[in-house]
Formats: sequence, structure tokens, C-alpha cells
Amino acid sequence: MAETDQQSIALFPIPGMVCFPYSLVPLHVFEPRYRKMINDCIENQMWLGVCHIESVLHESQPKEDLREALKSNQSTYKPQAVFSAGPCKLVETSQDGRLFIEVKMEKRFMLKDRVQEVPYQIYDCEPLPEVCDDETVFKSLRDKLDNFLLKYAEREENKELKTLIDSPEWKEISSVEYSYSVAPMIQSDPDYMQVLLESPSAEERLSLIHRVLGL
Repeated sequence: MAETDQQSIALFPIPGMVCFPYSLVPLHVFEPRYRKMINDCIENQMWLGVCHIESVLHESQPKEDLREALKSNQSTYKPQAVFSAGPCKLVETSQDGRLFIEVKMEKRFMLKDRVQEVPYQIYDCEPLPEVCDDETVFKSLRDKLDNFLLKYAEREENKELKTLIDSPEWKEISSVEYSYSVAPMIQSDPDYMQVLLESPSAEERLSLIHRVLGL
């Protein structure tokens, strides 16, 4: 798929959930409309987008049965315009029909045209390209952040984080993958995480992380 091509994506709006490319996102899906969405995505090889929300449009009402839930207006949340998406994989189905899935986030997208509203939303979306960085500036930001993470790992006796930062694999990942991988580590406010996701370049994301950490 060319970077300018649009792609139809099923949207799963979850308040406070900001996902980044290169991440594997586990989800527990229990609402009937979203169980149908996951089954449709797997059957039709359609990507799933998981996004934070801008606002609640109306409170959802309890549904009496599956037919009513699938036929009703489901525009409970207004989704953020920028989100991550990728293929989803069914891990387990519980006895009562709940789904446990994993979504492999491949890239960022921007909402364009809504092509379906019920029982779940599908949008035509456009990939959001990355702006090229000044590699010298980025390397300086990256080295400083890695030093901060190592000191934090030693102070908190976090052996897993220390092993990751010291690993050859971590040192070899691209600037874009690095910025997306380090962003969730700061565990900040969802709206701030959304700002990181929408940032046009890896360099800008690292600059924002430096700011919030006071580096």
C-alpha cells in the first residue's frame, strides 16, 4: 500500500487508550457490537484501529439482546482523528463469547470519510507520514533519554528495563521505532500521549518527552 492510499479501518474508540505503532495491544472484547467487529475484521482481513476519544456524544444504554445492540445507534464516542491500527489476532474465546485479542499496531492513520456507522464504525483513513529528522539532534536526544532510563532502572531495580536499554536490539532500532517504543514508558495523561502520537517526527516526540521529564 502506498503512503498516499486510503484504507478502510474498523474503529474501536476506548477512552484514555492511546496506542503507538510497533506495539502489540491486548484487548478484552465483550460488547456484542465489538465482538461482531472483531469477527468481521478477522474474516475480511480488515485492520482494526484503537483510538482515544475527544468527547462522549451520548451515554450508551443497556441493551436487551444482541439484535437490539447491533441495530441501535452506537455513536457513543467521538474518536480522535489520529490513531494507530493494524491486523488483529484472536487469542481466546471464553465460554460466554467474550474475545481476547491482540492488535499488532503497524502505523498511524488519520480519519477521512466514515463509510459505516452501525453496528460499529468503519472509516476510510489515510496513513500519516513521518517528517525526516535531523539525525545529529535526534541522536543527542536519544542518548540523553537512554541515560535517564538506565538511571531510573537502577534506582527502581527494574532489571527488565535495564536489560532492554542495554540490548543491541534496542540500540539498533530506527529513530521512528525508538520514539514510538519509548513514548508509552512515560505513562502520562492520555491527552498528552495523544499529542505525542500526533507529533510529525521522532525528533519532536523525543523533545516533548524531554520536556515532560525535565531533561
